[in-house]
Amino acid sequence: MQSFGRYVLLELVARGGMAEVWRAAAVGTAGFSRVLAVKRILPHLATQPNFVRMFVDEAKIAAVLNHPNVLQVLDLGQHGGQYFLAMEFVAGRPLSSVVTASLQRGVRVPLPFCVQAVAQALDGLSFAHEKRDSLDRPMKIIHRDVSPQNIMVGFDGTVKLADFGIAKAAQRSSDTEVGAVKGKPGYLAPEQVRADEFDQRIDIYAMGIVLYELLAMQRMRRSADDMKVLVEVMNGTYQRFDELKVDVPAELAAVVYQALEADPQARWQTAAAFSKALHDLLRRNVAGAPPLGEFMHHIFPDEVAAEHSAQQRYAKAMENFAGADAEEISRIIQREGLDAADTARRTRGPDASQPTTLAGSSALVTDAGDAVVESHPDPRAAGLPRKRHLLGLLGVAAALTAAAAAGLSGPGDGTLVISSSPEGARITLGGKLLGVAPVVLEDVAPGEVVVEAALPDMTPAREVVSVLGGQTTRVTLSLKERRVDVALSTVPSGAVVKLDGEPVGFSPVALHLVGAAPVLLTVELEGHHAVEQLLVPTQTPPSLSVALQRVPVAKPERAAKGHRRIAHAAPSPKATPAPAPAPSVTVEAAPSGPGFLALQSKPWAKIFVDGADTGRFTPINNLKVPAGQHTVRLVNEENRLSAEFTVDVAAGATVKVAKNLN
Repeated sequence: MQSFGRYVLLELVARGGMAEVWRAAAVGTAGFSRVLAVKRILPHLATQPNFVRMFVDEAKIAAVLNHPNVLQVLDLGQHGGQYFLAMEFVAGRPLSSVVTASLQRGVRVPLPFCVQAVAQALDGLSFAHEKRDSLDRPMKIIHRDVSPQNIMVGFDGTVKLADFGIAKAAQRSSDTEVGAVKGKPGYLAPEQVRADEFDQRIDIYAMGIVLYELLAMQRMRRSADDMKVLVEVMNGTYQRFDELKVDVPAELAAVVYQALEADPQARWQTAAAFSKALHDLLRRNVAGAPPLGEFMHHIFPDEVAAEHSAQQRYAKAMENFAGADAEEISRIIQREGLDAADTARRTRGPDASQPTTLAGSSALVTDAGDAVVESHPDPRAAGLPRKRHLLGLLGVAAALTAAAAAGLSGPGDGTLVISSSPEGARITLGGKLLGVAPVVLEDVAPGEVVVEAALPDMTPAREVVSVLGGQTTRVTLSLKERRVDVALSTVPSGAVVKLDGEPVGFSPVALHLVGAAPVLLTVELEGHHAVEQLLVPTQTPPSLSVALQRVPVAKPERAAKGHRRIAHAAPSPKATPAPAPAPSVTVEAAPSGPGFLALQSKPWAKIFVDGADTGRFTPINNLKVPAGQHTVRLVNEENRLSAEFTVDVAAGATVKVAKNLN
């Protein structure tokens, strides 16, 4: 807790690479005080004019957007050389965290929640798009960074569109760099990647991606390589819900697909039209749907409890701040600071350098009394990236309460630090789930405890640990990728066996399948039909036999009877038969020029022709190739699926091929 101009910073709640956000109190006269959020630039960026201009522009744009579904900026200022924004405080989580928490709990985000959240965010976006200045001129605001990270959902169900830091507007003071692409690669519109002129419809496209990802519970475009993502964006390709085997009502799917049209003219033309379509769906199909806050309480019970405790903790201080002068405020801060330091000493225990678990997040208590929390979601879940956020000291207390509820009691006993390799495994002790590694348990009674670590696609690790009183016991549980051995035989034997297109030997052969991702088995033997089969490691039996079918050999056509008699007649010994006249043949010139491939696959795939990466993806209707025979390989790296085939392409002709990779 510290004084900052006319504000009191209560606790740090978030820190990124550019700024930090505090829960704060605005202190005024006549008994006034209010909880809000203060966002201030980190010191190393305060001297960079371009960044400061962008920060100021964000304040100017957001300050005029007074709408229930837009996070409102209340103040812009500078104190102690640091620029800051004062904003309304939202006790909640961004949509990205909603998806992550749901995946960790093994539940889907309810369809009404998805539609309601995005519809309300669109209401805020529509207000920004249509905003006019004091002279009634359109401000032409484009958010340019619509993503799940920038849509906040309060624990009470409120939805706020936030972060206009790179927004484009007619009155913006800092110009956009020529040729620069602003925004997150996975949420850009095709016209942005092509460097075409764009307008507010890029925000509609991005909001379509947000709704798609909420419904699908996975990223629409997933790749560690931003260039690959940008190529997909430019092509406008993505998997439909039926390809993902996600049950989405056809009427809702059509609304989403219209928002994701690559051609801006085919999209929803306004955020208001997109929002109306969603609100109409809600009224017709899910009337009486539970409020958003109900689901937020369900998946964030510990966070909701911590927020309630924080409000109670700071309520008394807020009362004292109301109407207090500067000297009185300093005394309150000093008293509260001492209380916080004492709480930290009592909760940190003998080893404050180690993390403490709070509902799957590890908290590191600093000397200043702030708790820095780094979330460790399952890194394999939906391809969602790891996120960081910050919580107050109450999180530490909540973690210790959870440990006590697990049957760990006896202050002054031992401390158990549980890590996993790879990190992020779910940790259970005595069969009770504690959270995500690394986990620190204090005040553990001496004796033996059974600790287990688990991750999808990996073999769980289990260990019996002896906890010593008065000491810190550390254990790292190592998990190995799940491996399935399959004995493969063929009839007849001697066939070439490939996994995902790579030869592994001749049958009979032992296959070693690692992880849980499906692999494509190909069996080839000369004179026999090739066999392709998708193997799911967890569903494949320990032995597998493949019967190969012979390719029928065509018999030569029988000659006419008259010709047989001539062929068997004895030649005349005196006459030498004259050679038969050569038939008259008319040779037509073959058409010249390239041919074309029309390729479709499920799921989507990258296209290789004759071993070369074309940089194109399925579906495609006009891939130009030279006339002749080509080997085409379709590869979906994320799902480890592929298909390879040969095509003969005539000049000027189009060969259509469809492959099901799953």
